[in-house]
This record gives sequence, C-alpha cells and structure tokens, in this order.
Amino acid sequence: LPLADRRQPVRYVRAVRPPPVLDLGGHLDAPEKQVADRGEERVALGGAAGDAPRLLLVSGSNMSGKSTLLRSVGANAVLALAGAPVRARSLEMTRVALGASLRTQDSLQSGISRFYAEILRLKQVTDLAGGEPPLLFLLDEILSGTNSHDRRIGAEALVRGLVAKGSIGLVTTHDLALTRIAEDPALCATNVHFEDHLDDAGTLAFDYRLHPGVVTKSNALALMRAVGLDVGDAAGAATSEIEIGS
Repeated sequence: LPLADRRQPVRYVRAVRPPPVLDLGGHLDAPEKQVADRGEERVALGGAAGDAPRLLLVSGSNMSGKSTLLRSVGANAVLALAGAPVRARSLEMTRVALGASLRTQDSLQSGISRFYAEILRLKQVTDLAGGEPPLLFLLDEILSGTNSHDRRIGAEALVRGLVAKGSIGLVTTHDLALTRIAEDPALCATNVHFEDHLDDAGTLAFDYRLHPGVVTKSNALALMRAVGLDVGDAAGAATSEIEIGS
C-alpha cells in the first residue's frame, strides 16, 4: 500500500480480552483500481470491528471491492503491529494475531485441489483462535469451491466457531444464504455490501463504498456479455435483481 502523506501515529490499546478491537475510524484508504493512464486511484473506506459487531459479512457484485477491503484491513493491521505508518487517518487496535484465507491456489505438483488448499488454510486460521493474542480473521469467498449445501453448513460452522472463541473478523461471500447468520444476535454480526450502478454512458461503474445490509443485485451476466460471451436473453439488463437464499 502507498504510505500515507499524513503519517500520524497509531493508538494502541491495552484492553482486557475480550473483546479485541480494530477501529479504522471510518477512514481507511484502499488502493482499489488502476485507471487507464496507470495512475493509482485510492478510495477511502470506513470499517470497524469491536464490541459490536464482532463480524462483518461482506457481500457485493463482482469487481466491487470485497477482496481489496480484506487486503487493505490486513495490510494496515500488519503495518500497525510493526509500528509502521498506516494508510489511514486514524487506527485504533489491540494486539491481535492475523489469520487470512485469500487467493488459495491448487497445486499439480503437490496433488492438492483449490478446495483442499483452502480448507488446509482454514485449519491454520482456526488453530490461531482462542489463544493469545485474540484472532483477527479475514476470509475471502469462504468455501467457494464446493456445492452450495456444504458451503452453507461448513462456512456457518467455521464462522460461529471463530466468534465463539473471541475472534473478530471479516468474511466475504457471494452465497447470500450465508448472510442470514447475522440474524442471530448472539453472533454480534452485521451485513455490509459493495454495489455497482449504471453511469451516464450506460456502463457498469463502482463507487467502492461500504453500504449497510445485503447486496440486492448481481452483475455477473452483464460482465460476461461485456467480454463477448453469449449468455442469451437471460442476461437482461446490466444488473440483475437477486433474492437471498435463491
């Protein structure tokens, strides 16, 4: 991440466990996309995890910024724990262990599928939970390599187990059925989402901002058409309304 022009010190908090705290003060700057002239465009993102909520469930359309949010939170947490400048106007956090599952890959040489690689990584993350310091977990598209039935059961069990052990974290997902676990008040979870919209030229555009609640539309078919894939009349408009649990 580019270093901040405003190199303000990080405020560290010695708090009795639980709860761990990660408070970005609503001002996390994340490098989100490369513009046509290769210059960097950064978008300020706000986020907090602490007393309430302990879990952010992040849904959103493709290319909207979900994975970048996790990388930005993780990179800034590592910088802060190392005593380095962070890319934020303010950052308050307790000492945490960081566990992440992002960009897991298969291996022909090792005979490991992408799904098996992911569950091995998830095992490493869960092994950190319940210890000292408490865990900050970042899980991107959790269990996306399996069927929707097993994904829902497995992902919910993993997330509930992590939170029950005093961890805090963020989970991104395209499986909107998973977002229903936020309805359980004991989980102290909340849903946020990224979204897209049609600009004046009639093309998809993204604001890379967190919005409350669960995403209500999808852009996958529109993106497929944009690269020349024939998905028939089912593609319809640029974005499609979606129903949670469908």
